[in-house]
This record gives sequence, C-alpha cells and structure tokens, in this order.
Amino acid sequence: MDFRKDKLIITVALTENVPTKEMNPNTPITTKEIVEDIIKCREAGASVAHIHVRDEEGDPTSERELYKKILDDLEKNNCDIITQLSTGARGGGNTIEWRGQMLDLNAEMASLFTGSSKFSTQVNENSFELIEALANKMYKNNIKSEIEAFDLGMIDNAKYLLKKGVLKGHHIFCFLFQAS
Repeated sequence: MDFRKDKLIITVALTENVPTKEMNPNTPITTKEIVEDIIKCREAGASVAHIHVRDEEGDPTSERELYKKILDDLEKNNCDIITQLSTGARGGGNTIEWRGQMLDLNAEMASLFTGSSKFSTQVNENSFELIEALANKMYKNNIKSEIEAFDLGMIDNAKYLLKKGVLKGHHIFCFLFQAS
C-alpha cells in the first residue's frame, strides 16, 4: 500500500491579517467566530488551524489573551486540531515581546518568517535578531515552527539559519508566493 496516497494534511487559515467583514462577511473576526469555524473545519477534515487574532476594532493584533481564549475554547470543545499561531508582523509591534508573547500557550506550532516582505500597503520587517529570538522561544516551548517563505530569498535565509544552528531538526515550509 502506498501511504503517500492516503495521507493528507489540510491547513486552514480562516482569518489571516487582511480580510475584513466588508471584504467577505464570512470572515471570522471575533474569538467566538474563529473557534466556531475552526471546529467546523476540523469536523470537515482539516488537520491544522493557522490562527490570527483581531482586536475589538477588527484590526490584526498579537495579543496573548486573544490567542489564549481561542486555545482554551478549542480545548473546552474537545477540538483536537493542531493549533498554529501566527507571529506575523501585521499584528502590531515588531519586538520579540510583542510578536512572541503567545508562544508559551501550549500550541503545537507557530509561523516563523525567515525574512522581510513587502505587501501592497506595508513592509513586514523581520530582522535576523527577531527571527532567532522567535525560533529560540519556539524551541524553549516545544513549538514546531512552520517556516513561511514569501520568496526565494526567505528559503535561502532558512538554509543560512539551518547552517548557523538557529533552526534545528526537520522543518515544515509554507510557500506563500503572490500573497498580498
């Protein structure tokens, strides 16, 4: 039997950082909406939930308590999906304290950008110092990093970080070319 044909990992990223209710009224914004949609996706077969959070105004944020609420509610609902927290720059500040504040919440995975990226309205800066600090905090908390690559330079940066010993072991890559 060829198990490669039987195995499939579906990752859902329900909220992301850009969509608004005005763009798509089905976009989950509140923690309640996000949890409800993650549960529906798990029931439909999704394996991983890539989680972004929004503040009361609907803007992207990295607020630890919002991530905690989602993780707690998923656990209360016995949802066994793999949780992957976003450490992306669109959530506000650009420090390890801000971008990595949720990395002690017992999630299985978190995103790790290996370079900076430019979107239509802003630049998401990811210095090597910040990347290393996020990677170290993930390892300290037994979180598997998903390396997010928006271009070939980020793949080269990941190779450099592997050689340097910042990234350890086997890695999961997410290729997001042409993202906005």
